Amino acid sequence: MNTTEPTRDKHEQPPRRHRLKRIIGIAALVAFIIAAPTISNLLDFGVRVGEGAAVESSVAGFYASPTVSPAAAAPGTIVRSEPVVGAPDGAQAVRVVYHSTDVDGADILVSGLIVAPIEPAASGSRTVVSWAHPTTGTAPRCAPSSGIAPFDLIEGLTDLLADGNVVVATDYAGMGLPGPASFLIGATEAANVLDIARAAQHVDGIGASNRVVLWGHSQGGHAALFAAQRAAVRPGAPPPWSSSRGSRERSRRPPRCGHRRRLRGHDRRLRLQRLRDGLRRPASG
Repeated sequence: MNTTEPTRDKHEQPPRRHRLKRIIGIAALVAFIIAAPTISNLLDFGVRVGEGAAVESSVAGFYASPTVSPAAAAPGTIVRSEPVVGAPDGAQAVRVVYHSTDVDGADILVSGLIVAPIEPAASGSRTVVSWAHPTTGTAPRCAPSSGIAPFDLIEGLTDLLADGNVVVATDYAGMGLPGPASFLIGATEAANVLDIARAAQHVDGIGASNRVVLWGHSQGGHAALFAAQRAAVRPGAPPPWSSSRGSRERSRRPPRCGHRRRLRGHDRRLRLQRLRDGLRRPASG
């Protein structure tokens, strides 16, 4: 008795191979869905960098020292400002030069950024988050606000703006504009971090209030700690760092211009979430 096996159509694929192709197809689809936000963010970042690069040559004049030094003014008084291109979607930004003080209490000019949601807000209705940046160097050209992507170094910027906050970011003294050293000089950093929050209150339409949250790490963590200490000092009381601390710190040398130490992804997300949770709590008292 002869037996013959059924012939398989040459176009018919074995079930095992068919299942493998389905699994690969599903995995590819899942990977694309997961990667899509990252790809979108990269494309958005590329667009913003391109906008910054297009105007880079015209930015240098903003940081030129005035031919005649302006008279001393109250901390936070804005000397000049200009719009900044490439702000995150739904936000507006200005580059500012404002009055602040150094470790000796002398009046100085410092540059920085002020970023806010684009929708107008009532005066004093928005909390100000003052970002203290990590080490980028000490030369004037190392100022974050003068770069082609000045918003990239502000950790959590888009989330903080989405929550309705104004975000300010000082360059520190001696960066952007020529000036006294500020690297790890707590009194100077503290004044610069707090005074740009004051400067935000002079920008019309953004609703900056006197409620200030300090946010930073690395050198910026040092600056934020000193700023918190200074903000807590009672009016008329001597600042707690009015000693030789500033002169000792002047001898320290930072890494070369361009060094940027960033928080690890998990640490960044955790600290940012804690910050946002704190901002959402109703104010007591």
